Amino acid sequence: MMSSLRLEIQDGSTSGLGTATGLMTSFHNPLLYTDSVEFMWSEYLLENVLSLTRQVAHLQEQLSEREEELGDLKAERNNTRVCLLATIKVQNHKNSAIHQRHY
Repeated sequence: MMSSLRLEIQDGSTSGLGTATGLMTSFHNPLLYTDSVEFMWSEYLLENVLSLTRQVAHLQEQLSEREEELGDLKAERNNTRVCLLATIKVQNHKNSAIHQRHY
């Protein structure tokens, strides 16, 4: 009975039994159990590292976009300041010309 069960597992015709037998074997053999735990842990870590890598890339892209937007806003603020100073200068020049005509 056990040999026929092992043949079915080796053939892959009964995957559930193969998993159950594999787990039972791993509990009886500490090295296999340790290897399977290490494998599951490494898979878990790999998935998390990949997920975190994607998140970091996405956040870097957002940061880059915001830095570009910040640069645009600073340039716009500077242009507004220059226009305001030019307007004030022209206004002061007009006021001084008007003021000089009256005296």
